[in-house]
Amino acid sequence: MLLVFAGWQATAMAINTIEFSPTAVGESKSVGTWGVDTAWPNYDNVRQSIENIGRSNVDIVRMLVYVDEPLVDLGSGNYELNAAAKAKVNQHLELAQQLGINVPYTLGIGGSDPDSIDPSYVSGSGINVTNYARVIKATQEYINSRPNFTSSPLYAVEPFNEPDFNFTQANPADLNSIIAELKTYPAFDDTYFMAPSTLNSDNAQWWYDQVPEATAGSSHLLAGSLTSWTNFIDHVENTGNPFMNPELHSMGEILAGAERGMTMGMVWADVLRGRGTLIQASDGDRLGYAEDFGNQSAGAVYRAPDGELYAFAGGLERDYTGSPSVYRFVSTDQDVYFNGIRVREYMLQTNTDHVVSDTDNDFANDGSWSSEGAYADIDFDDSGVPALDGYRWKIVNALDGSVMEVVDGGTNDGAQIRSASDDGGLNQLWRITRTRNGYYHLYNANSGRTAEVAGRSLGNGGDVIQWGTADHSGQQWYVDEAGNGSFYLRNANSHMYLDADLGSTNIIQWQFNGGLNQQWQFVLANPTDGPTAQYLLRGNANDSVGSNHATTHGSPTYTTGPIGRANQAIVLDGADDYLQLPSGIASSEDLTIATWVKWNGGGDWQRIFDFGNDTNSYMFLTPQAPDGTMRFAITDSSNGGEQILATDALPIGEWVHLAITLGGNTGILYINGQPQVAGQILLDPTDINPTINLIGDSQWASDPLFSGSLADFQIYDYALTPEQIAALLPTNSGDFNNDGIVNLADYTLWRDHLGLTGQALYSPGDANGDGAVDAADYSIWKANFGRTVSSGGVRIDALAAVPEPASVSCALLALVVAASFGRRLGRGSIR
Repeated sequence: MLLVFAGWQATAMAINTIEFSPTAVGESKSVGTWGVDTAWPNYDNVRQSIENIGRSNVDIVRMLVYVDEPLVDLGSGNYELNAAAKAKVNQHLELAQQLGINVPYTLGIGGSDPDSIDPSYVSGSGINVTNYARVIKATQEYINSRPNFTSSPLYAVEPFNEPDFNFTQANPADLNSIIAELKTYPAFDDTYFMAPSTLNSDNAQWWYDQVPEATAGSSHLLAGSLTSWTNFIDHVENTGNPFMNPELHSMGEILAGAERGMTMGMVWADVLRGRGTLIQASDGDRLGYAEDFGNQSAGAVYRAPDGELYAFAGGLERDYTGSPSVYRFVSTDQDVYFNGIRVREYMLQTNTDHVVSDTDNDFANDGSWSSEGAYADIDFDDSGVPALDGYRWKIVNALDGSVMEVVDGGTNDGAQIRSASDDGGLNQLWRITRTRNGYYHLYNANSGRTAEVAGRSLGNGGDVIQWGTADHSGQQWYVDEAGNGSFYLRNANSHMYLDADLGSTNIIQWQFNGGLNQQWQFVLANPTDGPTAQYLLRGNANDSVGSNHATTHGSPTYTTGPIGRANQAIVLDGADDYLQLPSGIASSEDLTIATWVKWNGGGDWQRIFDFGNDTNSYMFLTPQAPDGTMRFAITDSSNGGEQILATDALPIGEWVHLAITLGGNTGILYINGQPQVAGQILLDPTDINPTINLIGDSQWASDPLFSGSLADFQIYDYALTPEQIAALLPTNSGDFNNDGIVNLADYTLWRDHLGLTGQALYSPGDANGDGAVDAADYSIWKANFGRTVSSGGVRIDALAAVPEPASVSCALLALVVAASFGRRLGRGSIR
């Protein structure tokens, strides 16, 4: 779609592909030293960082030097911090104490705003170099005098903090002189001196080249570009010094910095699950990597030291000019499980908004920061965390089989969550969604409210109640494997475990004990309501399950369909034929669209469907984009903000069954009943509420109309599971129970459903998918008896002759069939 519209040329969003082999050796891109930042002296920030990075992975802590407080002159050339400065430093020491005693640390300058710097540190239009060096030395001496910090090593000093931003007295010559002065103190013999720590990476090299006394290069990335930042890393290393960043703000920086040899990094504020997982994984092997400098982002696949695989994609915290980036991760030599979905292709989206969602305005601890990035778990088999996102589940306790429920079906905030016997109630079902950085929300299917730890308690026994709609970290959970099909649920705020209280029926949080009362199993309980609209396209465009009839445009004709229930199809000529569906037909939170398609080929950007409002908000499926991929996209900010699933282009002249599911924050594109590509889709259909719903046409006037045929177009207001998608296709093998073998058990299923007619979906026993269970289906079963087939049946174009049952078996079966058919023939249709 290269559209010239009102003088503006729209271009397709680029997809960054990262191919990797899960079994490859990989490359080491380890960052040797990771730190926790106390520059924002917040207990929760430090607590979360330690929990998510892992205590054993935190090497150093960052503390501040305060130049807004004058020194106390003790005489004889000795100085110490005044009482106010000591009190401020004590805040950092108390936070660092969470890491234990004798923790290595770095010192950076705080209180350097021009309006707050004490006059004793100013000399004319520059810095009082001597006093500046004295306050750094005095801070180091004070820290080493405190209990549990005696002889703690000083790893590095950052004499200037963002001198290009808010420190108008600063200049490179003074920075060079301060470092030279500090080098005269024996206490700093083994200390790195970082320079210049600019805010804007575009300014970093100019500063650095004028500070030859520096022994490490440093720049933040809160302005400037990823290009200038990575170029600066290369420049520093070419001078023989290491590159360090004591204030990393985004996953994109971590990925790009690790790729280029960054030796030390500290993450500003709180490290949540996404960046914490990356930091842990980066000590392993990097299997694949890509950068998108135009959109300020990077992506990678890592094998962590424990052997676990992860895919990551992240942008920058304050990139307000780039567009979101799309990363396509492709396993080159085997199927894997991305977030529990068996596919070879998975897609992650970056986000350039500073805050994705922060409804309680606390700017902390809720996983809302766009800088946190996105990641996916990669497993070799289905023993990991299942594909939970977007489906309904019973959450069953492994100790006694009780299920998690909201007491008395309450719908108000504060209702207690407890364990109870399974009674099939809606208040015992949970719609689970996964966030972009690995947390889960548990929405009660009855109330729509989320499970949270009351009051964000950090202690044993905190009650688990329902409240709100996922506003903060107390309502987020992450899932760890417990073995034997069971899992632990840990609260994202407290990091304590969901626990079925042995003393009552209440569900609480408790520290880890490994008991069965802390282990949970997920039992799928997805809706089975059937489609909200179904267009069989048998001579008309009417809805066969309701009154949402489509309007035809042009002069479409009808032809033979691929098979069974889809035995007729509409033909769109690519000139003026298309269908328009009623407004609101696809405005649900979750969605499934499924149809048979035969594409005639032709120009890029044809639409199988395009549901939206205009060229700003829409979702579509095209058989081929200019990059040669079949693409699904959804956006509420035109084509620059599209969230995408993409795979190989649709074949020409071949009937193919396609399905798209949107559930929670996951989208899956299925081909012929099997997942082909999955990925994070953060927008819901309700975010765009499409009113102009087209089959064969586009919201963009210059896009070509679809040329080809479609049959059995279905819409659901929930995300079908892989098993439900597979059930949309007739097996055509006689393997009615989908156990991979055509045998007598399948005959029993056919016999028990014999005579059913008028089914909207393919029923057990309906081998040819024509909506009736009859003798024709028996013939298909008979022809395939004894055959081993793939799960879900065989391709409709791949049937071959197979040995028939033994003659005696067939004779006996024929008698049974005749009797059963006589009894059941004419049985009324049901739904």
